[in-house]
Amino acid sequence: MHRLKIRQLETFLVYMKTGSVTEAADELNTTQPNASKTLKQIEETVGVPLFVRTGGKLRPTPEAELLAQHVARLMQQIDLIETFGRANSPLRKPTLRIATLATFGISLLPGAIEAFRDEHPTLQIQVDVVDAEKIHTMVAQGLYDFGFVHYPQREEHLTTHTLVSAGIVCLVPRSHALAGRRRITPRDLDGVAFVSYPGTLGLGAVIMASLAEAGIWINQVIATNHSHIVRKFVEIGDRVGLVDPFSVSFRDGRESFEVVPFEPHVPIALGLILPQQRPLSVVAEAFIAHVQAVAARQIGQHPES
Repeated sequence: MHRLKIRQLETFLVYMKTGSVTEAADELNTTQPNASKTLKQIEETVGVPLFVRTGGKLRPTPEAELLAQHVARLMQQIDLIETFGRANSPLRKPTLRIATLATFGISLLPGAIEAFRDEHPTLQIQVDVVDAEKIHTMVAQGLYDFGFVHYPQREEHLTTHTLVSAGIVCLVPRSHALAGRRRITPRDLDGVAFVSYPGTLGLGAVIMASLAEAGIWINQVIATNHSHIVRKFVEIGDRVGLVDPFSVSFRDGRESFEVVPFEPHVPIALGLILPQQRPLSVVAEAFIAHVQAVAARQIGQHPES
């Protein structure tokens, strides 16, 4: 199979933009037969029909539309590479590509990133919220420099670290009968309406097991897989919530609820995963240490060594 050349990709992209082989040829300063031949070569190399030929004209297929999106992104990257020698090239600036679970992406990372960029103003950061089922695979594939997760699973192509360990907390409305307590136990929740994670999630299963062992009436009225939805239900209703502490790590004191430790200890962590064969840059190591310190400070724990 022959490799596609940049000139071929340019021809394909210009044709997809103009919708005319003749106009594409004019824009690229070539002949219409050459442009047609190039498009045919691309189709043969890709191995799927990209064009429907009717009445001597080409019409792109859905596969061509999809391919055009990928080619457009590739050409943008090529443009960046060609500017690498310039002092102001985006490729000369330090960059971080971060994958994270929603909990950390909403509560922890915005403030941590803003503070870090005060010291590193040229740093470019991409933060993507990724599903728990996909984040390990996507980081292992090198799509991100590293990722933040609850439970850093040990996998063949990943290096994992626990940055901060903590325990589940209870969100108690200030008007609730349980308000003012220094800790909440399963006995305190006997028959009490609460919101937390479903038992089908690992963390939810551990919480439910802790309550079941106490032999209480478990009155979970709402289950959700997102910590911030738990928080919202606590804010708008007279019910308590059981969540990870990181989702409520940033508070300004005006919240309508108290954050109370839950006992017995149900462990949860801020974990780091990164591709095994890719060393971290200096700025990445500094950023991870910064996030670790910020998270530990916000939830009142010591960073893991």
